[in-house]
Amino acid sequence: IANHGYDHNNEKLYKNDKSFINEIESTDKEIGKAIGLSSTATVHAYLEKLEKHGFIKKEDKIYILKPVKTLPYEFIPFLISMFIIISSLNQTDLLLQIGNLLNSIESVEAEVFAYGLTSAISANLVNNVPMSLLYANILNANALTTVDNVYAAILASNLCALITPCGALSSLMFMRICKENEVKISYLDYMKFAPLGIILLVIGIELILVF
Repeated sequence: IANHGYDHNNEKLYKNDKSFINEIESTDKEIGKAIGLSSTATVHAYLEKLEKHGFIKKEDKIYILKPVKTLPYEFIPFLISMFIIISSLNQTDLLLQIGNLLNSIESVEAEVFAYGLTSAISANLVNNVPMSLLYANILNANALTTVDNVYAAILASNLCALITPCGALSSLMFMRICKENEVKISYLDYMKFAPLGIILLVIGIELILVF
C-alpha cells in the first residue's frame, strides 16, 4: 500500500518493513489481491483514507501536474478585476491628478513619505502587483516626480503588502493553506504583524532620503 504511487509519511507506520516501502510499487489490483479484496474501488477508497489521515502521501507520476494542480485559480478573477479597474483609471486624468496632488507637497521628505504610505495602503486594497502598475502610471504621468518617490513606492510594494491578506498573492495562498489544514487564523491575528512592515518602510524611506 505504501508504494502504490505514494510516499511514506509516517515513520511509526511500517517501521519494521522499510524495504517493502522503498522498493515495491503496486497497483490497486495487486494490493487487493495481497489483502484479500477483489474490488479495486474499495482498495482505492482505503488508500484515499490513509492519505487523508497522513499515513501516506500520493505522488503524481507526471510531476509537472503537481504545480499545475496547486495553482491558486480561485484568485485569478480577483486579480483580473483589479487590473481591469487600473486599466480603466488609465483612460481618465485621475492618475495625473493624484500625481499632481502628491507632488504639490512642499516638503521633499513629506512628499516621499506620502508616496510610500499611499503606496502601502493601495497595495493592501488592490494587491501589490496591480498597485505597482498603478503607481508606475502615476509616476510616469507627472514629470515632476523624483527617483526617491519611485524607491518609496517600490519599498511599500515589497515591505507593506502583507498588512492585510489581500495585499499579496502569497498571503492569499497562506490563508487558503491554513483553511485547508484547519488552522484557525483570523484577519485580526494576521494583521498583528502590520506595524513591522510600516516600521521597515519608515526606516527604508529615511535611508533613501539620507543617501
